[in-house]
Parts: sequence; C-alpha cells; structure tokens
Amino acid sequence: MKEKLIKKLSEIEGIATKYTDVIKTEAEDRRTECGIVSIEELQSELKKIFEKDRLLNIGIIGKVKAGKSSLLNSVFFEGESVLPKAATPMTASLTILTYGDQFSATVEFYSAKDIEQIRKEHDEYKEELKVIYDQKRQEVEDRAKKKGEKPDMNKAERQAKKEKENSPKLSSFDQYKKMKESGKLMEMISCEKNATRENIIAKNSEALMNELSKYVGSKGELMPFTKSVEIHLPIEDLKDIQVVDTPGINDPVKSREERTIEYLRKCDVVFIVSSAGQFLTSEDTSLMDNLQSKQGVRELYLVASQADNQLYGSEKDEANGDFRTVIQNIRSQLSKHANETLIALKKSNPETSAQFGQLIEDGENRIMITSAMSHALRLRFNDKDHWDEGMKHVWGLLRNNYPDNFDTDIIAKTSLDSLHGIDDVRNKIAFARREKDKIIEKKQTKYLAQQEANIKNFNIELQKSVNDKIRRVDSTDIKKLEDDKKKNEELYARGKEAIDGTFDDCVEELKIALLGTILKNSESLFLGAQDGVSDSEQTITEIRTRKKDGVLPWFARIIGFGGFESYNVDINTIRSGGVKSLLGNLIYELEQNIIKSVSEKIKSWKKEVQKDITHKLREAVKDDSLIDTIRLTTCLRRVFNNIKTQDFSLKSHAFNSNYSGILRGDEAEKFIEDVNAYIIKLRQIYTNQSNNFISELEKTLKREKMSELMFVDLRKQLETLEKDISTKKLTLDRLHKCLNELKNNV
Repeated sequence: MKEKLIKKLSEIEGIATKYTDVIKTEAEDRRTECGIVSIEELQSELKKIFEKDRLLNIGIIGKVKAGKSSLLNSVFFEGESVLPKAATPMTASLTILTYGDQFSATVEFYSAKDIEQIRKEHDEYKEELKVIYDQKRQEVEDRAKKKGEKPDMNKAERQAKKEKENSPKLSSFDQYKKMKESGKLMEMISCEKNATRENIIAKNSEALMNELSKYVGSKGELMPFTKSVEIHLPIEDLKDIQVVDTPGINDPVKSREERTIEYLRKCDVVFIVSSAGQFLTSEDTSLMDNLQSKQGVRELYLVASQADNQLYGSEKDEANGDFRTVIQNIRSQLSKHANETLIALKKSNPETSAQFGQLIEDGENRIMITSAMSHALRLRFNDKDHWDEGMKHVWGLLRNNYPDNFDTDIIAKTSLDSLHGIDDVRNKIAFARREKDKIIEKKQTKYLAQQEANIKNFNIELQKSVNDKIRRVDSTDIKKLEDDKKKNEELYARGKEAIDGTFDDCVEELKIALLGTILKNSESLFLGAQDGVSDSEQTITEIRTRKKDGVLPWFARIIGFGGFESYNVDINTIRSGGVKSLLGNLIYELEQNIIKSVSEKIKSWKKEVQKDITHKLREAVKDDSLIDTIRLTTCLRRVFNNIKTQDFSLKSHAFNSNYSGILRGDEAEKFIEDVNAYIIKLRQIYTNQSNNFISELEKTLKREKMSELMFVDLRKQLETLEKDISTKKLTLDRLHKCLNELKNNV
C-alpha cells in the first residue's frame, strides 16, 4: 500500500508541477486544505511512526531487595550480574537500560537545587524528630522517676523514630546524611559537575559495572549524589527495548520522582516485582499507584520473586514433601492473596479499577513465580566448580529437602526449569512485542488510509478548481475583466464595513462559544478529580490504650498490674500516589479539552463565517451583480487556511508534594488539604489561561481587517486572470490537458 500511495502522490504532484504555470495557486490551496504532505514527509512520517513506536518500554517497580535487578539479569543477561543493585533503600537510583553500539553509561548527578531540597527536608525532619524525642524523653523520665528507676533514653529515641518512620522526609534525612559522610558534599555543590552528566565507556559489561560501582555501589564515593543511570549495552536482545528500573522507595527528590512517573506512563508492559515471602504488601500497592494513567494502555504482571525461599517449612509439610505440589500451592496462595488484596483495594479506592482490573480479571495469567537463583543454577549446572557460596547453599537445601527431584542431573534440570519461571517472563515480553507491532501496523495503516483519502480528495478538488478556471478564462475577455475590477473596487467600498463588522461579530460568538464549552467540560473534569480524591480517602479504626483515672488504676500502674483501658480511634488514611496520578491525568485531560474544543469549534465556525459574510455583504451592497461567489469563497478559504492557534500547556502547574505512600492521621489531613487547595488554584489557573488562550486567538483573528485580507486576495485573483487571458488559447489548452491527466489518474 505504501509504494502504491507514493506512486499515486508522485503522479498527481508531477501533474501539478508540469502545469504549475497555470494551476500553481490552485494546487497550493487544495494541497493545504486536503492535508497533503510531500513524498519526503510521507516517507519520513511512516519511518517516524515505526521508530518512535517500535521502542518497547518495559517498567520494573518494586521495593528495594525485591529482586528486580536479579530478575532483569536473568531475563536479559543469562544470569550475569550486569545491572547494578541499589546500595540502600534510600539511595536507589533510577536506572534506564537500552541498546547501544558500545558498553557505556550516562550518570546524572543531583543538581545544586536538588541537593538544597534534600538538605531542607533533612533539617525539617531532624527538627520534627527532636520535638517528638523531647516529648518521649520527658515521658520516659516521668515513668522512671515514679518507679525509682534509671530512665532508658534509648527507648525514647526508638519511640520517636518509630513515630516518624513513615515521614516523607525520612528519605531526605538519610540521603543528606550519606552526602555529608561521603566528604564530597561541598565539592558537588560548588563544582560544575552537579549540573552535568558524566559519560562512561568500557570494553565490556564487567568493566562497565566496575566503573559504575563508584556511582551506585554501597561504598561508592559519589553514590549519594547519583540521580539516575542510563546504561547502553551492545546486546541484540535489547534492540528496540528500553527497560526502566525505578527507585523502590519514596523518592526524596521530586524532579526524579516526576521523571520516573513519566517513564512509567510510557511503558507498554510493567512487571510489579514483590518477594514471594512478603508478597504484595501495602508498600507494593502504594508503588503501584504511580501506574494510574489515561494516556495509553499497558500490560501489567505481578512477579513473585525469590520463590525458592518458600519451598521449606510448613509449605513442604502441607504438600507432604512433593516438589511440584509445593510449587502449585505457592502459586495458588499467592494468586489468592493478590486477588483478595486488589479486590479490597478496588473496593476502598474505586479509582484504581482502571489499572488493576486486568490483574483481578486475568490473575491466573498475570501472576508469575520466579527464582533468579534457580535460573542461575540451571544455566551453570555443568559448571558447579564455579558456583558461589549462595548457589551452593541453595543447591544443598534443594537436594536435602527434595532428594527425588534433585538426585539425578536430568530430573534436577527439569525441576529447576519448573521453578525459575524466567521463560514465562520472557514470553510476556514477547507477547507485548507482538501486540506493540500490531499497534504500529494499525497506526501506519490508519495513516496511509488517511493519506490515500487525502490524495484522492486532492485530485477531485484540484479537478474542480481547474474546471472553474477553464470556465472563468473561457468566459472572460479584457472588457469583462476591466468591468470585474471596477465591480470589485465598488464592492470593497460599499461592503468593507459590513465584512469587518460581521467578522468581528463572528469572532465574538466564537469566543463566547469556546469559553463556554471549555469551562463546561473542565467543570466535569474538576468534579471528577475531586470525587477521585474523596474515593482515595479511607478511615480505619485503631485500638489504643490510655491511663484510667483514679487512685486504684494509679496504684495498679505503680506495681505494674493494669491501670490502663482500651479505646478506639478513627484515623484518616489516603493513598498519595494514586491522588498524584489522578491529578496528572487531570492536567492531561484539561489540555486535551482545549485542543479538541478549539479544533472542533473552528472547523464548524469557518463555514458559518463564510455564510454570514456572504449574506451581510449582499444586504450591504444591495446588488448581487457585484458579488462573484466563487471568488469570494476562494478568498475566504485562503484566509482561513492561514489561521494558526498557539500551543496550550499546563505542565508547569503540575501538582508537587513531598508526601508519598499511604498517609495517616495528620499527614493525611495535611495532604488532603494541600490537594484541595491545589485543585482550587488549578481551576483558577485554568480559567485564566483559557481566557488568555482565547484572547490570543481573538487577537490573531483580528490582527488585520478581514476586508483588507479578502480584497487583497480578490485583486490577486483578477491579476492572475488578466495574465491568463492574455494568452487565453495557450492557457485553456494547458488547463484542458491538465484536467484530462488528472481524470486519468483517478
């Protein structure tokens, strides 16, 4: 279809070029109106669709120590330790992995602004912790004094840290502490390096990882300052693939968190990796909140990693030591747990149904059990002399607990294959690739079909224009032309005020209609967002204890036998990640509201303007002989073809909050307060920017008087006609030949 289309476009453009002396203006006008692109642009766009969409984006999310890097090493690198592991939960960098011509990496450091943000939150956390510690210290001292004991200050410190363990500022506290301990803080703030990226080139993957240890290793001197790492490897399996391994914690740096979310929104397939021993905890589901998006469809899969750790103890006993039954039981239990967890989450937070629905409805095919260690054992089964201590330990456990399945090499290999699950992950990626290719094919087919329709329409409209020109040239002589010029000037003199007044009225009507449509649609979007925020809120009840009043309870406390009572406390909670994603979607939908509303309104408005101007012009001049409707329509079409609208973006007004994860109590209340204030502010910003956008559109439309634009074009039409009739016979001959060639090209 592509070659046929290019051939068809080449033929029509060839005809237009061949007869450019007589149809240049007509061809340009019809080309613009029909959306015709050049052959080079057509080929470039097809290539762009393929190259832009061909890249398969794979996202990996999960807590630190969930086995994400080990999983990726097994899937892409035959178990070799190619990808760097997070040094600590608080220093996990954003890692992007893709194909490159050589072994290389680009390391991005925190900017001075990022470091200042981390320092500020470090100081705030330290101050807040001190306030709580002073309270706890006083309580510990009071209790110790009553009991006549020495106060345990360590207990006060532990209680204070426990109370602040969910603080969004904790990660910044730890991050800045490591920066200070590195001895590089002042250097990174003062030197230019903190605002740049550093490129690394190595001979092989091992050398590259050794180099990277300086930036991401647990003892790397620049580890605390590393914001992200982009790794390029000349490995065929990575061609047309980009893997995004996200930080597994509440990100202390908002600029990186925003970029991480943006990467995840572009992912075609996302693997949510969670250790089989602590599968799908609240921290996992909190990380999953970042997957909410209406900007594309993705495949989601749950990966229960490190499954080999679950083969022993009660799991083994319940299956009477049968290896395959144990694996099946683990799979069933994890699937059941995931289903129950996600259904409960969907019930309490309806806004999550869009992204988690497929995991609930198709859980059996979307939950995988993996063991990177078992995969490593299988790959190096015949090279046991080079096994590390960890591999030897796991092999010993497997042989001791399941001798029937690991005594002989053949059976052992089969058993390891049934356990590691890496092929299942690869199959899911292959499925996503096939689906991606189908989408690309559909996009290209749709684009080609649209261009085919455009080219066909171009031919038809060009034939109409040539026919009109033949009739006009054939029916016009010098005397008529001079008469038409006089009529044109008289029309201008008698009708320019009617044209300008009518056009101004039409612009005002467009302005009012656009603003009404945009604000009406946006109101629904804002209300939907507020409902979504409300759905994200939840109230839980906790049981707490307090001192009873009275002498007897006091005495009971003194001797350590009671004196306390239980009571219920309702605590508000909210999933901050889900709300952030919801607000990100709101920004996107508000932008689309402007773009679509303007596009649809202007399309219908142009037709109304043509009709209204023609009608008002007739009323004003009261002489239809002065009006050539064909020329009038032509000039209006040309004027409207030049109307351009400005871009509209709200990205600089995206929601920014230091809170993340599931918030409780005062933090939840403060976050909700911030969100509600943001929505109110965004509503005002959107109203103002919508007004400004429409005002700019109004200025663009009124920049020049419509009557001037129209009559400049009408005069040009008459000048061209004068030139054509000066060589009438030759012009008509070429126009007829052009028309015949266009007809033969249908």
